[in-house]
Amino acid sequence: MAYIDTRPAARLGDIGSAHGCYPETPIIEGSADVICNGRPVARLGDALLDHGCSRCNSHPRMIAAGAAGVLVNGRPWARQGDAVDCGGVVQGGSGDVLIGARRSEVPGK
Repeated sequence: MAYIDTRPAARLGDIGSAHGCYPETPIIEGSADVICNGRPVARLGDALLDHGCSRCNSHPRMIAAGAAGVLVNGRPWARQGDAVDCGGVVQGGSGDVLIGARRSEVPGK
C-alpha cells in the first residue's frame, strides 16, 4: 500500500547523520541541472563525504532512499530522514520545499 511521506527536500551540502564513532558529513554530489534554494538537489545514489573516526577506517557513503514519485534526472529525490547506506540518515533539508511521495530504497539495503 502506498503512503504519503512529506519531508524537506535534500540538497548539496545538507548533512548526513553520525553513527557510532563516525561524524556527520555533508552531501557532496547532486544534480547538475536541477536546483533547489540555489543548491543542486540530492538524489538516491548521490555521495556524501567519506567519514571515519580515530578507532575505525574511513568509508564512503551514499544516499540509499528517496521519494519514489518525485524523480530528478531519473532518480528519486532525497529528503530529510531518508537513509544513508552506512546507517545514517539525511538530516538537513530545505526550509520551504517539501516533497511528498512514496518511499523508494536501494534494492538489498
